[in-house]
Amino acid sequence: MAIFLLLLVASAVPLMCLMGAIVIAMRLVRRVLSLAHVRLRFAPQAAKPGESIEVLARVVPRGRSPIVVRATLACTMFDHRARPLYAKTLAMQPVDGKPNEYRATLELPDAALRTGVVGDQLSALFSEEAHRLLVSWTVGLQIERNGRIVHRQSHAIDVPEGQPLRTDKDSMTHMVVEAFSSMHDDLLFNWLVQMAARDGEISSGERELLHDVLRSGHGITDPAAADQRIEEEQRRHLELGGALVRKHIPVDKRMAFYRLMYVMAWRDGVYDPREHAFLLETLQTFGLDRSHVREVELGVLREMAKSALESN
Repeated sequence: MAIFLLLLVASAVPLMCLMGAIVIAMRLVRRVLSLAHVRLRFAPQAAKPGESIEVLARVVPRGRSPIVVRATLACTMFDHRARPLYAKTLAMQPVDGKPNEYRATLELPDAALRTGVVGDQLSALFSEEAHRLLVSWTVGLQIERNGRIVHRQSHAIDVPEGQPLRTDKDSMTHMVVEAFSSMHDDLLFNWLVQMAARDGEISSGERELLHDVLRSGHGITDPAAADQRIEEEQRRHLELGGALVRKHIPVDKRMAFYRLMYVMAWRDGVYDPREHAFLLETLQTFGLDRSHVREVELGVLREMAKSALESN
């Protein structure tokens, strides 16, 4: 049986390669039949956040069917695979007096991340993988005919003066409040309070976040009542055995819990060893390994980067 399966897999690989080659060949034939000439130009080649990028395309079609030409500015983050962060697509307009010429103006967001390694300025709270995160910006061209894409290409654009990854308190507050509202878990709120107080005292910003959580998750709108609840949680140190947690709480929910702890620790932009120690204790209790930690922290960074770009 095992030999049969191996033979089946071995015979399927050439077939898959053949099918891939056929698809590529069909796309090439479609382009040759639809387009006689395509050229894309844009300037500047290296742009600054907030700067406009002029995109020019010369597209000479075959036949009389109308075409649609689009330009796209995109940002991609790479960890173990490509992660789209941002995309802005505009229909390119014909240039007066220049047949087959098209023009569009794309604008680089003010919060554009710099090209290349963008995690090198992250706090020590993040792993080496996070510190090596790569970001790439591209200008792309897409040509459609009769509702089908007949040509697509993209070229890198350099953003050397872009922003590093950094804390955005409003976005992180939204992440915490939204997640907590969906879970509505008293144990989680106790952990949030313990994390906030881990560096000796609860700062005004952390207290404001806890008030938001209580307002959305428990309907507590009175600041005095919220402070009283926070003080109660500070005095109440819940103990929950790791074996019990791992048995009764699914791993995806444990990861969601840890994600909130992580956001709390990073939210104020200041790394504190006591917060880091608390995170390690949480990891041990939840039974999460290195792959879980990596998935959580990279997910937080992607959401932060996307939020910053989409707010422009």
